[in-house]
Amino acid sequence: MRATPMAVWASKLDPMQMKKAVVSDVELTHPNLLVQDAVFVYCATIAYILNLDQIDRNSGEDAVYYALDLC
Repeated sequence: MRATPMAVWASKLDPMQMKKAVVSDVELTHPNLLVQDAVFVYCATIAYILNLDQIDRNSGEDAVYYALDLC
């Protein structure tokens, strides 16, 4: 429930700052590293889409690959 607002808030951060912010939030309730990485990928995907030009917004697959490359 907190991930989407976190992604919007962190969408202008660089990827490492975003990961630090997301992990800091997620680890409060989920100490599992896999969960932390999954939420980060979700947030990075949203941030990628938010930062695209309007013309490129149909590129959801690219967004997922971008986020997975950050892990």
